[in-house]
Amino acid sequence: MNSLSKVLIKSGHDIYENIVYVVIISIIWFIFIFPGIFVLTPYAGVIYFIFTSIPAFTAILYLTRQRIDRKSFSYKLFFTGLKKFYIRTFIYSMLFSIFVMIPVSSWWYYFQTKTMFTFIIAVIQTYLFIFIILSQVYFLPLLVSENKNLISAINMSIKLFLDNGMYTFGSLIQIISVSILLLVTIVGVPLLWAGMVSIFLINLYDNLLLKYMNQEEINNLNS
Repeated sequence: MNSLSKVLIKSGHDIYENIVYVVIISIIWFIFIFPGIFVLTPYAGVIYFIFTSIPAFTAILYLTRQRIDRKSFSYKLFFTGLKKFYIRTFIYSMLFSIFVMIPVSSWWYYFQTKTMFTFIIAVIQTYLFIFIILSQVYFLPLLVSENKNLISAINMSIKLFLDNGMYTFGSLIQIISVSILLLVTIVGVPLLWAGMVSIFLINLYDNLLLKYMNQEEINNLNS
């Protein structure tokens, strides 16, 4: 298993070599989420996001998986991936939105009451939310790489996180840093975000599997 810095270097090299591909799939993903940001009302936009954002990004990951594995490739495979993983990622998207609402509602209640008790509750809920995010870093790469069912993919992602805490934490920091950087440039999000993050996640997952090359260890992780 290589260090996280080597994964970053490899991902940077892959992004540079496939920059046209990165731009095209990023635009495809942004077209899907565009109505939720610029067309619909905030409440309708949130519902639209639940239906489209994670399923569409999973289809992008599926495309990237195909390309990195040098399998037969066409941009039409986006719709194949969308159809193949839609039910599982839509359910996951609903669960994720519930987890997002927990810290958001806690902080909303704190700013309404401004008591020490509600502040402590909001901080605890935020820590729990960060833990949930960390535990699900490998969920989507697992889903498109192993084609596991929803529960198995969630459980295995949690186990991989618990076994590789610092590696996962560092990876999430990198994803957040790149996202903020692209957000500042404004055009970076529609043109680069989905492509760059999908390549990084696939490389991150493939690198982690090197640690579990021993089949017995893989079986133990799956049990």
